[in-house]
Amino acid sequence: RRLPALIANLAGWGATHTAVTCLPGEQIGGMLPERFDVVLVDAPCSAESLRFSRAPRQVSERERQALVDRQCRLLESALRAAKPGGVVIYATCTACPDENEGVIDSILRRYPEQTSLRDLTVIDHPSARGLDRYNNPALTRCMRLWPHVFDTEAFFTAVLEKHAALPPAAFSMQGEFGHSGYQRLAEKDGQQAIHAFADLGCDLPALLDAYALSLWRRREHVFVLPDQLPADFPALVVQQAGLLLARAAGDDLLPSVEFVSRFEHHFAAPRLTISNAELRVWLRGGDLRRDVGRPGKSLALLADADQRFVGLGKISAGRVRNLLPSHWFKNNPQMIA
Repeated sequence: RRLPALIANLAGWGATHTAVTCLPGEQIGGMLPERFDVVLVDAPCSAESLRFSRAPRQVSERERQALVDRQCRLLESALRAAKPGGVVIYATCTACPDENEGVIDSILRRYPEQTSLRDLTVIDHPSARGLDRYNNPALTRCMRLWPHVFDTEAFFTAVLEKHAALPPAAFSMQGEFGHSGYQRLAEKDGQQAIHAFADLGCDLPALLDAYALSLWRRREHVFVLPDQLPADFPALVVQQAGLLLARAAGDDLLPSVEFVSRFEHHFAAPRLTISNAELRVWLRGGDLRRDVGRPGKSLALLADADQRFVGLGKISAGRVRNLLPSHWFKNNPQMIA
């Protein structure tokens, strides 16, 4: 249920070198051993003492033990996925020592030769140190934020450095990247995309080469994917990858606002400058009532009075149609004052 929000956020940021998958985290290390420089484990936790202003959440011993067991499996999986010389970041939003220092201590004792704790001195405050428990003083290298001390929610984090490979897991990855629905774009369709972006003053082949991206189709949409994704992760089945380049609009391709927004400095087409009053309408999703008078140019890059890019519009008689994605503003009517 969190995937749509994650995918929308990545698109809004213009992230290109990403792949979103939905697999048990406990299996990732065995599926993709020693592939990553950095792995973040944002572990499910009890959220105990999350906020100082509220009564503490009651957590049963059975629930806590189940969480600790899973947290250990997730952290071990992350260590398997990291390259030797890489780092694993473990984080929770609970104050419970068993789910924090206890999990770290368990992994350090299980793999003493393969991993060690990096000392975190981000905050120079004695209360920010990890608790000296479990007969392991190294745990003070962790960091924890107490709500009543730092006026935050409860937070714990530790950074583990991986020095050597862990024993191999008992399973390997099964699947095929092509089963995710992505297929390399045919040359004819690729030329269509190139021409669509050339009309906006963008040299698409040069841009793709500069960022190590290639063109792929998924249903009626065209995406840019990092070259290394299908090459280095051929067995990874993903929910979404790369960044949307264009949507099919009949026989044409309509460049995506997400892509243009991310790479607008690569577009040489003149901007259509709009007033502050028009900007308020535009950023709430409204069309502009304006006769642009640009026959033969169906798309325009819009800019505010300071020449900042604010979106892509489709020009028709007496109107500039708003092409901003609806989810950018439909839940935020106060997007602009």
